[in-house]
Amino acid sequence: PAQDVLFSVVEEERGPGLFPEVRGSGAGCTPEQTPASFPLTPDFSYFQLRAHMYQARGVLAADDSGLSDPFARVLISTQCQTTRVLEQTLSPLWDELLVFDQLIVDGRREHLQEEPPLVVINVFDHNKFGPAVFLGRALAAPRVKLVEDPYQRPELQFFPLRKGPRAAGELIATFELIELDYSRRLEVRHPPTPGVRPVLREFRVEVLFWGLRGLGRVHLFEVEQPQVVLEVAGRRVESEVLASYRESPNFTELVKHLTVDLPEQPYLQPPLSILVIERRAFGRTVLVGSHIVPHMLRFTLQGPEDAPEEEGEEEDPGDLVLSTPEESCRHPEGNWVLGVGLLEPARVAVTEAPALQIYNRCLEEEFDHFEDWLNVFPLYRGQGGQGDGDAEEGGSERFVGKFKGSFLIYPEAQAVSSEPKISRGIPQNRPLKLLVRVYVVKATNLAPADPNGKADPYVVVSAGQERQDTKERYIPKQLNPIFGDISLPAEPELTVAVFDHDLVGSDDLIGETHIDVENRFYSHHRANCGLASQYDVEGYNAWRDAFRPAQILAGLCQRCGLPAPEYRAGAVKVGSKVFLTPPETLPQGGGPSSALEEAQALLVLRRWQEMPELGLPLVPEHVETRPLYHPRSPGLLQGSLHMWVDIFPRDVPAPPPVDIKPRQPISYELRVVIWNTEDVVLDDVNPLTGEMSSDIYVKSWVKGLEHDKQETDVHFNSLTGEGNFNWRFVFRFNYLPTEREVSVRRRPGPFALEEAEFRQPALLVLQVWDYDRISANDFLGSLELQLPDMVRGARDAEHCSVRLARDGAVPRCNLFRCRRLRGWWPVVKLREAEDGKVEAEFELLTVEEAEKRPVGKGRKEPEPLEKPNRPKTSFNWFVNPLKTFAFFIWRRYWRVLVLLLLLALVTVFLLLVFYTMPGQISQAIFSPLHRASDAN
Repeated sequence: PAQDVLFSVVEEERGPGLFPEVRGSGAGCTPEQTPASFPLTPDFSYFQLRAHMYQARGVLAADDSGLSDPFARVLISTQCQTTRVLEQTLSPLWDELLVFDQLIVDGRREHLQEEPPLVVINVFDHNKFGPAVFLGRALAAPRVKLVEDPYQRPELQFFPLRKGPRAAGELIATFELIELDYSRRLEVRHPPTPGVRPVLREFRVEVLFWGLRGLGRVHLFEVEQPQVVLEVAGRRVESEVLASYRESPNFTELVKHLTVDLPEQPYLQPPLSILVIERRAFGRTVLVGSHIVPHMLRFTLQGPEDAPEEEGEEEDPGDLVLSTPEESCRHPEGNWVLGVGLLEPARVAVTEAPALQIYNRCLEEEFDHFEDWLNVFPLYRGQGGQGDGDAEEGGSERFVGKFKGSFLIYPEAQAVSSEPKISRGIPQNRPLKLLVRVYVVKATNLAPADPNGKADPYVVVSAGQERQDTKERYIPKQLNPIFGDISLPAEPELTVAVFDHDLVGSDDLIGETHIDVENRFYSHHRANCGLASQYDVEGYNAWRDAFRPAQILAGLCQRCGLPAPEYRAGAVKVGSKVFLTPPETLPQGGGPSSALEEAQALLVLRRWQEMPELGLPLVPEHVETRPLYHPRSPGLLQGSLHMWVDIFPRDVPAPPPVDIKPRQPISYELRVVIWNTEDVVLDDVNPLTGEMSSDIYVKSWVKGLEHDKQETDVHFNSLTGEGNFNWRFVFRFNYLPTEREVSVRRRPGPFALEEAEFRQPALLVLQVWDYDRISANDFLGSLELQLPDMVRGARDAEHCSVRLARDGAVPRCNLFRCRRLRGWWPVVKLREAEDGKVEAEFELLTVEEAEKRPVGKGRKEPEPLEKPNRPKTSFNWFVNPLKTFAFFIWRRYWRVLVLLLLLALVTVFLLLVFYTMPGQISQAIFSPLHRASDAN
């Protein structure tokens, strides 16, 4: 039935007859098709497929041992064939030719070269007592050769293997689709080529066996006597068997080599298989873990070239301070900068002071994981692909340990002596005592660990049984350098973890990072202590390495087999290279010759990567950013640590540790005197007269200290926007000069038991309000002044305009430097065209200075301010109606009143005239008559 041959990705739904248990038999492979009896038509043709199966690399592990028994099945049209099974390998080298005869390919033969039929290659793991396990699939387009085309020898190609969306290795093969010759009864004109094996050449493979690290349990037993086996192209070389892995995980016989035939083309060379086995009782061997090195090109010896003596180009002195465009800065008063990104807002020129280089990722990623001569190979065991999960962070369950060593591959003809080339410059593999100092600067973007979305982090540093923590200082940014002793090779790894402090219950792990101290200490990049940008004997930038620059340079020359460096005037010769040291790059003011030589040696060390063949960049003074991961959530970032590590051997006197304690904020007292206001918006309207007025008062506070808001008294009934106050505000705050922030300690919530530190920009807020007795007060305008970078006020109200409130207005000043400032500033309100003006005076003092010269708030003692000269007019109609009438009516309607008065006078005059005129007329008429009668 169809269900017996049904294919499915799900193993339970797969047909039982699809995959046989033994290659070449069963229902999974169909027999070769016989030629059809019907005549040939132009719609199909007969072809032969030649599948040159050379090798597969990096296939998935399907057995519990971490290896597989792979074989490949090639399918095209209705035919399939399989390769042989290779046991216990992840890089099978089949080197087989599979021939598919008399394939019927539909379609016109002219179109097949453009759209050839696809060849499906499935790779499986063979199981003796069960079905084969699918490992991956590759799709290949064969190269089509028609009858009339000339034959060309095929070349190997790379095809990716995938298992669903997951990469499952790669296949090296080539496929030919050759049309059959109809004139010779469907025979091929060209016989099959015997193979496409590349040209082989004798190579010497030198192996450095350094040691094993972090081996876990195997079958519930600890590993005691491990051994490393290297396999390449069917040859193997074995290390010594460690007598006791616990006591000494390093090998005493470091270097071994073998001669093997490898392809001349590096990309076709087979991978190296590293197997770690354990010798147990009764001759039993158990596989501990394995690692596959897919590409050998990185271990190939490059041909030496004789470098003539050359002069290094003169380098710009400014480039020596900061060699990369990363952010960096250091405090010029002795403490180190605590954060990244502080350089730009502080506007500090990096060329003015020696600079730290800040890396935005871990130091290993910047310097190739410090594997310049000692490589770390993670060991895996169990099913899955190599490198699944994050082994370095403990996220992979298949990760069982590490093998430390290296390889060197070169043609056998270049082996001029019996001494292995890989052993040159290798230090002694002996136990060492080291002093390790971990400087944790700060943590950023930590995952919250408390229900309130916050965390109380502290740092724990551990190496083996040694453990140091800062649990008593769990407040953020209260971390001091942590240091302790480490023994190599017993404690090669340093773990820096961040925990969340809880008052009740155990502390929670936020995240951790792992540092390979051994590779850092032995690396030729010299990562044990960063090189300073300049050599100083004393001061905040005093040389902090255990060796001086001249000693370091002499040690590098000795390790590289070079003569001692020659110090000349303005130059240093190292081997065949001459490094120019111009006078402008050396310390100014002269000094002893030894100090000049140290400065010259430091310049050479900072340019050591320019040395031909031997040069490597040396690690500068730095702060690295290491990601934090939780073992339960591998790959999910839990935050970052900004830190660096110093490593010193115990047999050399170590310099004193660097003080990186966070700067304590400086306590300041800011005294703000509000003198006057002008042109303030009139917000109130008199209901009787319609006159506009405002009851003005000023409110102020320092941002972040909202609980200390202060207000002036009220200037009532201001009809012109003028206000007189003579009122003093006094604010006390803690200020961080470098960060330009105000440090505030307060409880984050009403139920919080402890105070937390908050930082705000040093910003002073001034607001003008209108006082209302019944309703809410009305906002009239505000002004925000950045104390470290504030705009200077105008000298009088006429020159004060709204442009002073714009961003970037000039001139500007730093109140922490000028300490005292007076002027006029505008207050603005959004979506309002009108504005007001405030006359204020600022005085900034330290708390010590303020205690020597105290002042009172408002107009109180000591040093009281005079009361303002405000108008004494009362505008109450019942108390003083004449003054109220004169101010509210006369000022506005005086012309009308004068006109009415004149009109009234004229009216009264006319009335009097008309009133007295009849009497005067009658008197004028009858007066002569009266005189005549009297005369008679």
